[in-house]
Amino acid sequence: MSPDCGAGLARFLNHRRVMSVDAPAPATPRSDRAMDAFGHALMVLRPRDQRRLWQSPLARRLLADYFPGLPEVAVPAEVSAWAARESLRQSAGAEPWPLTIARGTRRLHFMLHLDAQTPDQWLLVLRDEADDARLATLLMAFAPIDVRSAELLLWLADGAPAQDIATGLGMDAASWNEAVLRVCRHLGVEQPGEAARLAREALSDRKSTRLNSSH
Repeated sequence: MSPDCGAGLARFLNHRRVMSVDAPAPATPRSDRAMDAFGHALMVLRPRDQRRLWQSPLARRLLADYFPGLPEVAVPAEVSAWAARESLRQSAGAEPWPLTIARGTRRLHFMLHLDAQTPDQWLLVLRDEADDARLATLLMAFAPIDVRSAELLLWLADGAPAQDIATGLGMDAASWNEAVLRVCRHLGVEQPGEAARLAREALSDRKSTRLNSSH
């Protein structure tokens, strides 16, 4: 985990200590949403009834992708069972051990973070391995481009609405407009739709190359 990601996680844990498990989920602070920008989606699980108390936009999207039809507050059975076992392991002093869910060529990794001050709230960090590879493709295809811009391109390529992307990356309206303009200038296009098309083409070329090399 990068230093930036670790700092964001620490801020989230500090905020989480004052959350009441019986209160409605609070509005997501921008610093928490920004964790999505580092590819680490966040979810808070309440162990006594295995319900999602809170989730970042990226966590919501990943759970919907990997577990179609899962109710909004539910936690997949295999994730709940792993989290229960993992909490016992960590409480006994064992090193954290991730859970990996496979869906075809995609891999979704879960890591449990326990906090003695909030035993009734478990923090899960999710990471999509497929997104890692796709991000690396965009970084190479449009080099030199920074990671933040490549993340934005990846969301655009997936057809996410502007508001969802801004929320997921922890941006306000001004930051969003500036980031989109910067990406468009870098790619030599005028509209976000054109940038999304170029990103999809780059990702499609990578997929074609991988398929051809496997034959």
